[in-house]
Amino acid sequence: MRGRTNKLKSRDGGLQRAVTDFTLQKLEPRALMTATWLSGVGDGNWNLPGNWDNGLVPVVGEDVVFSSTVTLGDFENVTLATPVMVGLLTFNGDYNLQRASITTIASV
Repeated sequence: MRGRTNKLKSRDGGLQRAVTDFTLQKLEPRALMTATWLSGVGDGNWNLPGNWDNGLVPVVGEDVVFSSTVTLGDFENVTLATPVMVGLLTFNGDYNLQRASITTIASV
């Protein structure tokens, strides 16, 4: 079924168009990307796009990886201003999450 429009008169006498039929299409499943933290690059702010390998802050449900580039014996501070919900959360190093509220929604 394709969209069809009908001409309608408005109260002020002008013509308007109204959609009377429309088509729904099934969307294919999409896989979310994995966001990888760029250790030591930025200021430790989760919400700063430059701290992530793809230049984008992770979206809800996206897998997050904290890389292993932190020097052994050291740790890196990561600050979250608001709660986040991610898919899988992987730590490959020592990190200190400050003001953190992280919910994981992926099954392992």
